[in-house]
Amino acid sequence: MDHVLEITTFAPAPGRTAADFVAGNQDGTVVGIVARDTAEQAMAAARGITTETGGSSVHATIGRRTVDRQVARVAHTA
Repeated sequence: MDHVLEITTFAPAPGRTAADFVAGNQDGTVVGIVARDTAEQAMAAARGITTETGGSSVHATIGRRTVDRQVARVAHTA
């Protein structure tokens, strides 16, 4: 079965730093790579992040125009 990786990159919002992002992120995680079963799941999750937690302190540290979300298919071979 194939899976997909959702990989997100971004730069800090104007006047913010990467340290601000880490401080605003409750678990300190900075890398955004998530394994999903389908590309549709990855895109639905991305929409949910912006609508469900878009007002959070961690989202305020992200330069919205710098966000780059990629969805890459990963093939498993035996």
